[in-house]
Amino acid sequence: MQSYNMLLGVSMQHTHPRSAYLVFVVGGWLVIVLIGSNNTLFAQVVRLFELDTCLFLLKGLVHFQLIKGAKYLANAMAAFGNANAGTMVMPVTLFGGGVD
Repeated sequence: MQSYNMLLGVSMQHTHPRSAYLVFVVGGWLVIVLIGSNNTLFAQVVRLFELDTCLFLLKGLVHFQLIKGAKYLANAMAAFGNANAGTMVMPVTLFGGGVD
C-alpha cells in the first residue's frame, strides 16, 4: 500500500511499469487523469462516500492526479499488485503542449 497526501497539488505524469493498482480515496475529491496512446486525456473524479471511491489503473498506463477544488485536501491510498511496482516520471514535454 502506498499513501498519497496532496494539499492543493498535482502529481507529475507517471507510470508504474511493473504493476496495476487500485486507488482508494479516503478523504476529499481526487481527479485522476489517464493519458491515452493518442494523447487523449480521460479524467475521472474519485470521491469519498460515493460508489466511485476507487479506480483501477492498468500496468504501464500514464496518468496523474490532481485535487478537485482549490480549498480541499485529498487523501488516497493505492494498493499495488506487485511489491516492486516502480514509478517512472514522464517529462512534461513528452506529450506536446496539451498536458502541462
